[in-house]
Amino acid sequence: MKKILNFRPLVFFAVALISGVIVTVMFASGEISFNSFICFVCIFAFILLSCILAFIIFKKDEDFKRLFKRILCFCLATVIGGGTVYLSLINISSHEIKSGEYLVYGRIATSPVVYEDKSYSVITIDEITLVSSDGESFLVKDKAKIYVYDENYTETLEIGNIISFSANMYFIKIAGSSASSSNFNDYVDGIHLKGTAKSDITLIPESKLTVFEKLKLSSKDLFVSTLGDEYSGLAYGMVFGDKSLMQGYLQEDYRNAGIAHLLAVSGLHVGFFVTIISLILKLLKVGDKTNFISITVFLFLYVIICNFTASVVRAFIMTTCMLYAKLRNKKYDSLSALALAAIIILFISPMSLFDVGFQLSFCAVLGIILLSKPLSNFFSKFLFRNFAEALALSLSASIGIIPITTSVFGTFSLLAVFTNMIVIPIASIAYMYLFVTLVFSLLIPAISIIMLPFKYIMSFVSAVALVAANISINSLPVSGRVGLTSLFIGGMVISSDYIFIGFRKKCISVLSLLCVCLLIMFV
Repeated sequence: MKKILNFRPLVFFAVALISGVIVTVMFASGEISFNSFICFVCIFAFILLSCILAFIIFKKDEDFKRLFKRILCFCLATVIGGGTVYLSLINISSHEIKSGEYLVYGRIATSPVVYEDKSYSVITIDEITLVSSDGESFLVKDKAKIYVYDENYTETLEIGNIISFSANMYFIKIAGSSASSSNFNDYVDGIHLKGTAKSDITLIPESKLTVFEKLKLSSKDLFVSTLGDEYSGLAYGMVFGDKSLMQGYLQEDYRNAGIAHLLAVSGLHVGFFVTIISLILKLLKVGDKTNFISITVFLFLYVIICNFTASVVRAFIMTTCMLYAKLRNKKYDSLSALALAAIIILFISPMSLFDVGFQLSFCAVLGIILLSKPLSNFFSKFLFRNFAEALALSLSASIGIIPITTSVFGTFSLLAVFTNMIVIPIASIAYMYLFVTLVFSLLIPAISIIMLPFKYIMSFVSAVALVAANISINSLPVSGRVGLTSLFIGGMVISSDYIFIGFRKKCISVLSLLCVCLLIMFV
């Protein structure tokens, strides 16, 4: 039997796991009816039993034996994916408490967001205690989003503050789709309660700040005092992956220009972080094992500081795999490492699959892994090698996130490839400079003015984003629908070096899938 696929067990398992998560969540959210779900389970059970029977009958045929093993493993991994969703749903305490008015005690978990034009603010709290009118109290392990109108808001609120207030609390359910339901998106973020404050926010003279939260608050204060409101939010987002302080219009410009990924801690940031630690350890002349352990520990601390966001966890896992492969003198397999990252994240938090940050991060890296090499080889035929590689890297990442940006934002940036080629090197320099100067400024706050060049460097990036976002032909309205992501990824896989078919067959297959994708996007 001719081999046409460069098989990766971890990728195979990850795809099956994702399938199980998607089907289970669609059933739990009501997008799949009970009868349809039962039919799916029956078909699934039939396939599973058929594979077991076929495996027994054809156990002497190695090719069939291998095929049935893979089908069986796929089925089991799909069941595991559904099981992780079920376990995450039954562990939510919100369903045990009735909606109504409560006296609420809680700790502010993220920086409060003030909506000046909408005359209200949003506060996310955790470590919640609800006290009902009859004095019964409930401890809630979930996070809650509280809407506070101007007359009840206190401007001095910060992360770690313990607050109390009266509020009408209700408990959101996993319903609707990730593209259209704000409740679904909050549910994905671990927010299972919502409420509207009915009384003034009372600040209890107590604060529960972790070491990492103290570090973030100190950094925020330095950014605000040195860079001003506009660029302090940008700096805070680039270092910690938290966009809550960033100006709304700036986020929109970056998104429309196709460079919103600069605001998330990603492989680019983690790579620089690892480079700094590696240089320090090299100067200290530590051994290979000590070097690996030290980098892994420091990198994990950075993951904690960034609140375990999907993009930084993905980068952490892949970087750890790369460092371990180097330590053992083994070849690093980026595609398997990406699949392992997805498996670990979804095992711990299956709802992360529906987080936009998770989708953008994984699809961008998948695009780079699958397309950057063939594109680079193609562009190298008529361009300088370095420029060809930069163009291939930018183009492959931009192609990878197309199904996500079209589905979530409803637009496609035509100039994103070229915009990224301009801003990524500049933003990388800005991030490196900011990171180093922030460390010195935290040690000696009086010299925080050394961070000021970051503002001027990023002002150029913001100007590029503004120009690109306002070019009429740049933002193309499209309609993303179910199946677009699968078709797009299928096309990328066929185009890659992981599929062993002729160039002509590849072109025909990819063009066919592309035509279907275009029909979905624009019809």
